[in-house]
Amino acid sequence: MLSDMQVSSARDQLRISLKSCDINITCWEAVAVDTRSKWRQLWYGAVEKYENRRIDVLKSRQVVQQERLVLLYKHQYYQLNHTYL
Repeated sequence: MLSDMQVSSARDQLRISLKSCDINITCWEAVAVDTRSKWRQLWYGAVEKYENRRIDVLKSRQVVQQERLVLLYKHQYYQLNHTYL
């Protein structure tokens, strides 16, 4: 049997997941109960959008990190060349 704490934690996690996938948390139960196929389409579409956004964010972070490394390497190369001149 689940304790009240575990139930509220699971409920909170569900709300977080629904919000991150842009699914309205006030009416998701009605959609899920009314038509299962409509709920399935809504869920898979929302998860796909979420994953695409997540991947885009990761790629943009990777580009920023690579640019920082390039600047760091250029700076170190510049310092090394001027110290021996």
